[in-house]
Amino acid sequence: MADLTVLVPGSLEWLTGGTLYDKRIVHGLRALGLVIDVHEIPVKFEHGDDTTRRVARDILCALPEGARIVVDGLILPALYDLLTCHTARLRIVVLLHLPVAQATEVPDVARRELCAREAHGLAMASRIIVPSQTVRRLLICTGVARSRIGVVVPGTDPASSARGSKRSGFVRLLCVAAVTEGKGHEFLMEALAKLKHLVWELECVGSVDREPATVAALRRTIARHGLEKRGRLAGEMPQEALAEVYGRADVFVLASVFESYGMALAEALAHGLPVVSTTGGAIPQVVPRTAGLLVEPRDPTGLSRALEAVINDPSLRARLSAGALAAGRLLPTWAEATIQFAEEVWRV
Repeated sequence: MADLTVLVPGSLEWLTGGTLYDKRIVHGLRALGLVIDVHEIPVKFEHGDDTTRRVARDILCALPEGARIVVDGLILPALYDLLTCHTARLRIVVLLHLPVAQATEVPDVARRELCAREAHGLAMASRIIVPSQTVRRLLICTGVARSRIGVVVPGTDPASSARGSKRSGFVRLLCVAAVTEGKGHEFLMEALAKLKHLVWELECVGSVDREPATVAALRRTIARHGLEKRGRLAGEMPQEALAEVYGRADVFVLASVFESYGMALAEALAHGLPVVSTTGGAIPQVVPRTAGLLVEPRDPTGLSRALEAVINDPSLRARLSAGALAAGRLLPTWAEATIQFAEEVWRV
């Protein structure tokens, strides 16, 4: 019998922050000698279908009395009623990466219903694990008891210091995030459009398939400002290839509206990259003032000023780089995160 069953949305090989968290924790638990059964549930974030429910029902019914199960929060709205049927005999833990209320890709007309489903699902969970104190506070504000929520911050791999572009007077900017509305690429391009007189180049690494309309609008913005040769959408890259991308960058930038943690930001710190980002969600918990410049979300003017400062001032970049390296050394490893995760799960 498995020590733990884990339900994840879609595929454990998806290149998203939440899926990477799931994957690294699963691998870490297995490295500890635990038997972990992973089931990939065919479901979209917004809803499930008959196939989703049939697959999930078969998995849940096959679990023995008292089995421990971790359910990724992305599939909670689709499966909450099925899970409720098993609360008396299973030990159910929900791993909530991001509350529905903060997911900008959810249409407003569907948000209320999905929030209600998520709330029902969280109510039946024996324990809830979240990636930051920010998400914990949000849940407490909705009425979830503080004692039911555990915080397990994602781990970060040790990394070598970024070597940078090595070009005098030139700054290579890096953004690692799927091109979705919530990641703020539109605001980033509007900010950079004000800085065409400076010598910089932006590489955006991340999926361009998740929100086609958002990507199309972004490409139009890039074309309208004549930034086609300076703002490159590189698409997804395997996790292993990202070290090279971070290594050749001079500054990391992320214009997110809200981050429940910000794993790409943590990785940037580990590489010693100065950060320009926003105060959205948990970002200020990850990026200290000594490592980056943070502005309000949805503020291209403020973002432009921060970017202008780091592009123009090599000494500022050097100070922020030193701060980033210092902050990066304090980040938890995946081994530490895994042990903390196991402690949370085995509390139930």
